[in-house]
This record gives sequence, C-alpha cells and structure tokens, in this order.
Amino acid sequence: MNGSKSLNINRPKLWTKNFVIDSVTNTIVYLVYFLLMVTITAYTMDNLQASPSEGGLACGIFILGALISRIFTGRSIDRVGRKRVLYIGLIFYLITTLFYFVITKLLVLIIIRFLQGAAFGVSATATGTIVASLIPNERRGEGTSYYAMSTTLASAIGPLMGMSLYQHGNFEFILYLSICLLTVGLIAVFFLKVPEIKLTYEQLERTKAFALNNFFESRAIPISLIAAIIGLAYSSVLSFLSSYTREIDLVEAGSLFFLVFSIIILVSRPATGRWFDQKGENFVMYPCFIFFALGLIVLSQTYN
Repeated sequence: MNGSKSLNINRPKLWTKNFVIDSVTNTIVYLVYFLLMVTITAYTMDNLQASPSEGGLACGIFILGALISRIFTGRSIDRVGRKRVLYIGLIFYLITTLFYFVITKLLVLIIIRFLQGAAFGVSATATGTIVASLIPNERRGEGTSYYAMSTTLASAIGPLMGMSLYQHGNFEFILYLSICLLTVGLIAVFFLKVPEIKLTYEQLERTKAFALNNFFESRAIPISLIAAIIGLAYSSVLSFLSSYTREIDLVEAGSLFFLVFSIIILVSRPATGRWFDQKGENFVMYPCFIFFALGLIVLSQTYN
C-alpha cells in the first residue's frame, strides 16, 4: 500500500495550469470549427442558392486551408515562437469569422472558408505543439488522451448546438457565439506560459531551407494515411448529416447523434490512454477500426 502511495506521489504532475489553459483553448478552437462545419452546407443551400456539391465545396475547402497552413506552421513554429503563433492563429481565426457578416456570394464564402481553415490549422497546430511540451514523458499516452478529450468535448457540444441553433433559423447567433468564444480563447492564452525551444544556427538554417524532410516526417506517413482515410470516411457524416436529417425529418435525432458519439468517446478515452501506455498502440487501434466501420454501416441503414 505504501509503495503504491509513493508511486503516485512521485508521478510527474499532469494537470498543471498551463495544461488546462491549452486544453481549454483547443476546445474553443475546435468548438468554433464544429459549430460552423455542421451548418455551413445547409446555410449555403438555403441562403446562397448553392447546390449540394457547391455546399460541400464550401464545407470542404476549410479543410484544404487547414492542411496547407499546418504544413507551413509545423515547419516554422519553433522559429517564430509557439505562443506567438497561437496568438496569430487565433486573431486570424477571429477576423475571418467576422467576415461572415458581409458574405453575399458563394465565391466570397468559399474564399473566407479557405482563409478561416488556414487560421484554424495554425491555431490547432500551435495548441497541439504546446501541449506536447507540457505532458511528462512518463504520462505521454494518458496526457495525450486527456488532451484529446478537449476535441471530443467540442465535437459533442459544437454539432449539437450548431444544428439546434440553425434549426431555429439563427445562423447569426452561431457567428456571435463563435466570436465570443475566440475572444475568450485570446484572453486565456495571455495567462499561458509556454516552454519555448531555442534553435541553434544549424537548426534555423534547416527550417529556412526548402526540403521535403522539413515538411514531412517519413515515419509519420503510414499513420497519417490511416488518419486521412478515417477522416475522409467521417467527413461526409460531419458535412451532410444536417442537410440529410432535414430531408428525412430527423433533425433532433441528427443533433443527438453527435452528442451520443462524443459521450462514448469521452467515456472510453481514459481507458484507451492507459491501454496505449501499457499494451501498445495495436491493442487499441485495430478494435477501434472495426467498430468505426461497423458504426458507418449501421448509420448508412438508418431511416428512423
């Protein structure tokens, strides 16, 4: 018993002030993303007379902007400074959200969505990089799992709120809510203390040079491709569930889908984090792939 207590006392602290602030900021970044992602397709079809494919483009172009900005942000974040990059991303995120109020044409919306996606990519890369330096190595899997719950929380609240608010015809309120959230995020970052890395001259020169290994880590490519495939499978659900549930008159059930989806993730996260540390990644990943595929099959056959 005493040995167990001693072990707990000697464990590095995970829930520090900086870890909490960064997790809250990440929740805000993703909450705004989900609020708009689940409603933008329906908004373009209802207010800009867009076709379903054009609505899908307005939704998906956001991800393209995020992808491009993540590539360049990851390469330069330690040169510019992690906290500074997070500030830049959040400010740009806020500005692009404000531009929604002046949108009258589909092309303008697509441009704004691309730029907002870039801002999201910068912000999300910064929060993820910062938290990696805050989690003790001995609690890497557990800490990463708890941090990922911030995204899961956003994925529960965001779609539920977004679809409910849009159902009552209040897209402007979604924008006002997003602006308030991003403002809170900017204020929170002011109190965040970030461990910065001082690069050597050689490291600085390598980040400035244009080379593929500055943009891509070859060891990360296999798992990145797997994540891309899973994301591709889930993106259609995220983008079109709102429009589809309106067609089949199941809007309330559609918003509850995201809530139940996220509750299950929240409940399972602590256990999967421990299993990851104790038994390895394959013990967690393979069953998850199977259940995810089964879930999509069941969802495709849902009519009530």
